Amino acid sequence: MEYFSASTVNTQFKRPQANLSKSYKHILLNNGLSTLLISDPQEKISACSICVKCGTYNDPPDIPGLAHFCEHMVFMGSSEFPHPNEFFNCINTLGGECNAFTSGEKTCFYYEIPVNKSEINEELGFSYSLSVFSSFFKSPLFNKTSMSMEVDLINQEHELNISNEDKVLLHGMRLLANNNHPFHRFGTGNKKTLMSTKRSKVREEIIKFYQTYYFAENMILVLKGPQSINQLQKLAIANFRAIKKTPDEPEQSRISHPVTNYKIHEVFSNWNQVLYIQHSKWTKVRLLLPIPSSTSKFLENVWCNLLGDESCGTICEYLKHEKGFLNSIYVFSHKFTAKQKALAIDLGLTKSGETNLSTVVSAIFNFIAQILSQSDETLHQLLSEYSRVFKFNAYFQTNQDSPMIEVSNLALLLQDRELPLEDIILGSSLTIKKDVGKFRKRTIELFNIDKLNIIILSDKPQLVEQVTLPATGKLEKDPFYNFGYKTYIFKPPRRGDIFPEFSLILENRFIPFTCEQLDRAIANSKLKKFQFMGEIPQDQTPKLLDYSNYHEIWISESRNLTNIVFTSFQIRFSQVKFTPVNCIGVEIMAILFETFLLQKLYLAELANYSWAIYPNYNIAPSFTFAACGPKHGFKYFLHEFVKMINGFLNNGVNNLGYKRFTRAKLELRDEYEKLLSRDAMKQALAISILALESGICPLNERMEALEIISIEDLQRICKIIKKDQSQVQVLISGNIDRKFIMDVSTIINTLSHHQQTILDGVNFPQPKSVRLKVGANYAYVHNNPDEKVRADDVYHYIQLGRRDDSSVRTMAAFLSYLLSQTVTYELRTKKQVGYMVLSGVRYNKETLGIHIYVSSSKFTYSEVMSEIEQLLFDWEIRLLNYTQDDLDKQINTFLEGCDRFPEEQLPSNILYGVPPSQSSGNFSTDDKGFKRHQCYWEKILTGNFDFSVGNMKEELDIDLLEGMKTESLLTFFGTYISIKSKVRSTLSIFISSRKARELQEYREAKETLQELLSAKQYNLSPIQIKMLVREHNRDISQIVKHLQARGYDIKQPKTNLSLLKLNNSSNNEKEFSKLQQKCIEKFGKLYKDKSRVVPLIEVSKILEIHAGSSICPTKDRYSSIKKHAE
Repeated sequence: MEYFSASTVNTQFKRPQANLSKSYKHILLNNGLSTLLISDPQEKISACSICVKCGTYNDPPDIPGLAHFCEHMVFMGSSEFPHPNEFFNCINTLGGECNAFTSGEKTCFYYEIPVNKSEINEELGFSYSLSVFSSFFKSPLFNKTSMSMEVDLINQEHELNISNEDKVLLHGMRLLANNNHPFHRFGTGNKKTLMSTKRSKVREEIIKFYQTYYFAENMILVLKGPQSINQLQKLAIANFRAIKKTPDEPEQSRISHPVTNYKIHEVFSNWNQVLYIQHSKWTKVRLLLPIPSSTSKFLENVWCNLLGDESCGTICEYLKHEKGFLNSIYVFSHKFTAKQKALAIDLGLTKSGETNLSTVVSAIFNFIAQILSQSDETLHQLLSEYSRVFKFNAYFQTNQDSPMIEVSNLALLLQDRELPLEDIILGSSLTIKKDVGKFRKRTIELFNIDKLNIIILSDKPQLVEQVTLPATGKLEKDPFYNFGYKTYIFKPPRRGDIFPEFSLILENRFIPFTCEQLDRAIANSKLKKFQFMGEIPQDQTPKLLDYSNYHEIWISESRNLTNIVFTSFQIRFSQVKFTPVNCIGVEIMAILFETFLLQKLYLAELANYSWAIYPNYNIAPSFTFAACGPKHGFKYFLHEFVKMINGFLNNGVNNLGYKRFTRAKLELRDEYEKLLSRDAMKQALAISILALESGICPLNERMEALEIISIEDLQRICKIIKKDQSQVQVLISGNIDRKFIMDVSTIINTLSHHQQTILDGVNFPQPKSVRLKVGANYAYVHNNPDEKVRADDVYHYIQLGRRDDSSVRTMAAFLSYLLSQTVTYELRTKKQVGYMVLSGVRYNKETLGIHIYVSSSKFTYSEVMSEIEQLLFDWEIRLLNYTQDDLDKQINTFLEGCDRFPEEQLPSNILYGVPPSQSSGNFSTDDKGFKRHQCYWEKILTGNFDFSVGNMKEELDIDLLEGMKTESLLTFFGTYISIKSKVRSTLSIFISSRKARELQEYREAKETLQELLSAKQYNLSPIQIKMLVREHNRDISQIVKHLQARGYDIKQPKTNLSLLKLNNSSNNEKEFSKLQQKCIEKFGKLYKDKSRVVPLIEVSKILEIHAGSSICPTKDRYSSIKKHAE
């Protein structure tokens, strides 16, 4: 390998303040592969991404989804690494993550792994992973066996999309699109589109597709890690230089269905269309306006901000709060191609808004007319202020993305080629021309009501009638998403509505820098060299500065370039008792706080300040607040935030009108209804919280309290709060000192009154967890009310012990690591049980365990549960055959990377992962600094004061692992995890989609029967087919027998043997049979089959679980925290 077999693309990158410690280099490999290298000495994870310039727009017309299928198949082995699980096994072994996606014009692959000294096949982990990953872009196998497996996964992925609101709206946009533009086509793929032709033909097409588009000059590579730039360059050259430079033949001769030049076609050729999609789950309206070509990103951002501004007197505040027509308004630019975009305005309608849609549309266009009527001087001031805001946001942006998301986003930006190279890291071009004339012209072109298209997602036809001309006819059925839809002609709103004069942002008091100062900082970022001298030891462990029975003030000091401060504080009440009405009252007040804060602090959002409210977080009733933002001006922001909360408690609730109160109640009811119908994983996690934690008001009791609560109840609660002896806990993180902390404490004191002297002692309740009964295996079935969701979901939790027991924590983490190496491959890749398969450690407030989650549109929850038990049985058989050398190797690999493993997709700490109920629009839990802060905060609130591990992990007993013998591991596993154990305790939550499955089976049976009859030219009426399907309970084989007995010459359709294969695939392996036989000889006939020793206990109520379980004993909090006091 020659280090210099690449040329440098000389570029000085503009960098955000947070990225000044990173080094960047853009090179071009000799094969034409454009490569960006990022060296970050502070990073503990290495990441890689490749973005290929091809996507669903390049699909052959007769095989929709081929590009997506190719994305899946690329991972399934190569000539150099033929095993289809080689890459996934490598990633899992090293504790990493990987993903990929296909869009219209791009296919992106990306992954990350912790940096450690672990080796695979005598090669360092990251280097080996690059070898495997790069081979996919040189010589993939496209194995026929893997093809059918991946089609199943794609089909399940599509099934999940059917119940995803954003995906449904995206498909609605396809229905409105120009038939000649490839965006109009279905791109995900499913069984019908990918298996309608012979497998050999599909394989030929995939190979042709790959050979046409997967070449170096059509790709972007991004590598990031703590390695030096030189080391990264060597890795890039060594692994990726052998990718072919250009396709062997021109595109037109290579593929059997050449793609037309779609860029000459407009995405939408028809205007003033209203697409009605009948859907019982959601009510959402999307307005679509084509963005004029050559429009700058600056102007796009200005329009989005103008319409999304929630300050007092704005269009958003008017529609959401003054009129109460909207729950939400979200404005964004949707990119179809690099040059073709549309402005999308998503409207979440209230009940009142559903009868005033025409007024909402009219108000938006009236607002635009008001902007255009402003003087040139006002518009210049407006554009100048937005220029200052955008520059401030770009320079002071924080690192919120994981390394693999960061490299994939940069690969996409480089592939787009829209930004100058020097602006790629900032993510936007800040060469802003404040041309008022161009702004006027582009705004008039964009907000042309004659080019407005609307999508209405609802089950209320009367909503459509407000904005359409009268039309008749039945709804059409979409063949891919199975919803009914119809397109109508848009009826422009009447002009009689009178609207107020809306306000505009002309100055932001929260930004202390001028445009010139920001320009200098950004220009200097290209030249500034941050001298990083290696990892500087830094104790970020929270210290207790001050405490009593009524308050705790904690500080976590950190050195960071961004100077961001994170503050969380919780106020508990002694006199506000734990009742459903009081809990609901706290949640309603949080909604009212949000309404007030969004109006008053929107300008702070534009200055990178954010806030969040968590009512009844960890303990009820209570308020938890979070405030984050740049250190400069943070105290002023926090003062304004607390002052507004205080003002509402003191005066606002007494002046609360019935209309605002009712609106808040309706909003809370909507949230509860969403909770019941949200995605299955969240339903399962919510049920598990009710089962495994105490002191949580059940949803049915909260719904009942919501019906009876009154304004007087709210006033009573506020009156108690103002006089109550409350308890406050505060954590402040950042590059701060004691004086800063005391100033913040004084600001919070105006709300909590914790600095006053109190003589009387008050006992405050502490959070408690439920310990499942020893030897009990509970099964709780919840019927998913969403008839669109056809997946059954299983959440299986295995209790291991107390969270404060270091040996239990250690065993849980290590066994979870071992489980991760097999669970995804066995249940997703090999057996095709479900598209989504996740596992990990589950930390409750005081207990912990391991959990497995599977979502399957193919099998019922009982079948999935059977496969989980088979997995656990197989896992135990393999563990029982472990040698000490096998165990030592696993332990060494685990210890090398355990402190760097990425976060699990299945939340390990449910409280830590709970999103706020109310927040500013820019609040994010993804920021690395906030994640650390939130990790410490969760431990403070739950009384788990082990802060020794500061990377969102729990402390492990390293000595226990290093000295572990196989006997100890097997004893622990056999006691707590083995399905053969008589004392293991588990909770299985089944989310059943029985009703949706029956509807799907009914539709499929009708379609299959119709195809069988049509093939023989038999004609039965729709009513006859319907009756046959119902009479024979959707069993197509019984229907065929019935018709054959009556002289119909039709044959049985081919039987799907996948389940039979699934159930036998593991036990038929010779290797496993030998291992199992050894266990039988050594441990007895117990291991002859996978039957569990203790049967499942089916429960219909959470109280049945609690009745047989126990509550963890109370700990002395203050004896535990004294050692953390300074």
